[in-house]
Amino acid sequence: MLTFAVNCTIPNAASQFVSSPNVRGTLDILWSCLSTIFLCTWTVQHLPVPMQAHPRTKKQKFRKALSRFWLRGTHMLLDIIAPELPIAQAIIEWSTARRDLKRSSEFVERDNVWWTKAHCFFANSGGFILYFSESYDIQDLDRESRMQPDSRPSKTAASSPNSKAGTTRKAFPDIERFESEVKRFEERYGSSGWKVLKRNRNVVEETIIKQMKDREHLKEPFKESLVNLQGNYWTMNSNQLFYCREIGLIGALPDVPEDTISEMGQSDIVIKLLTATQVCWMVFQVIVRASRSLHTSQLEISTVAFAVCTILAYIFWLDKPQNPVLIVPVECQRKPTPAECVEFAQLSSLLEPLLRVSFREAWSKESIFFWVLGAMGAVVFGSIHFFAWDFPFPTSIERDMWRASCIIMTSIPISGTLFVLFLDSENFPSSITSIVTMGLLFLYGLARLFICIECIRSLFHSEPNVFITTLTRSLPHIA
Repeated sequence: MLTFAVNCTIPNAASQFVSSPNVRGTLDILWSCLSTIFLCTWTVQHLPVPMQAHPRTKKQKFRKALSRFWLRGTHMLLDIIAPELPIAQAIIEWSTARRDLKRSSEFVERDNVWWTKAHCFFANSGGFILYFSESYDIQDLDRESRMQPDSRPSKTAASSPNSKAGTTRKAFPDIERFESEVKRFEERYGSSGWKVLKRNRNVVEETIIKQMKDREHLKEPFKESLVNLQGNYWTMNSNQLFYCREIGLIGALPDVPEDTISEMGQSDIVIKLLTATQVCWMVFQVIVRASRSLHTSQLEISTVAFAVCTILAYIFWLDKPQNPVLIVPVECQRKPTPAECVEFAQLSSLLEPLLRVSFREAWSKESIFFWVLGAMGAVVFGSIHFFAWDFPFPTSIERDMWRASCIIMTSIPISGTLFVLFLDSENFPSSITSIVTMGLLFLYGLARLFICIECIRSLFHSEPNVFITTLTRSLPHIA
């Protein structure tokens, strides 16, 4: 590889101010772009509240810190691969919080509390939990002990071969498995404060038995939500919180100041300012270079696309606390009934993890909005790469492949989504729909992969005036 070494004149001792050189190196472009992408994908994350853990040993503290870093690292990698997904997620969460804020108005005046969109964001992040006090498990113990044995659900009765409830034997290992998973979690990361309550476990068992009598098979997300209700606290989203308030499980909405909710997050104002400065510098630099008819590298264009996606996500997440780590317990006022447990479990999430359900379930009424928004975000990301349509490339074949990739990245998300929706509406076999979807995703992935490779390759075959600097060289930035 032929290397050009810049040799600048050294100033004399009488010089009081030395201006920056009027050229930039290949690594200057590379590091400024990579640092911008890193800052964008790291700071755009707005993760839910993690399961509480209080480490007691240095090993547990290290494991907890490493687990949190690994979680953020994997999310950052996902945002690099699919920067359109944070846009879709941010719009979904914003619209949900906006709707929940309107619904909260019927309780706000009655409970004399101040409720904002930040509270709704925090609730949907798992920040409020329904907590059962220590005295809860011993209430009405005498009354329960006087109950007839056949009036309570038992594993023996449930597993009887002559009873339709015999199929419920599959549910009880799930209940015990969840408890063992919590114990393994506490061994690795520290005490979580979670424990099984006998009264809640009995209600959960009774609920599962009744549900499996009515339905031959319980969907895993719903059954898992029921299993999680056997402990001393239940994680709530805003729908579950309002439901608990409506039926009297809690006496009033949590009265928590908005500033307190913001302080529960791990938002670093310095990192945010650094990211905003770097993003503004990158966008301004590309604009100035275009106005002076100077070439810009393909990597810088792709970096601007990441920056635009980050800005759009930040706009909708403006009121959301970033990466909160603490929870707000709300004490339960009474014992929930099996019917209330079913309703609570059904309100567990608007958008279940798509990898855990079948393809047709993934295209539900709620999740289809997510996919459409993701497709629109992909169009925004892909369309920015059209600015490099007439840029110089190492070969004409690579230029044509860049253009084809840009067309694929902007056409497949919308047209592919509409086509798959058409197949689904016409009741085509799910196997055909899945094959078509996988084929479109594979083609889209190839286009994205080529763009990533070509950005780096073209940087080492850039035109000479790509290395000419502008006035943005003197502005604060990371390079």
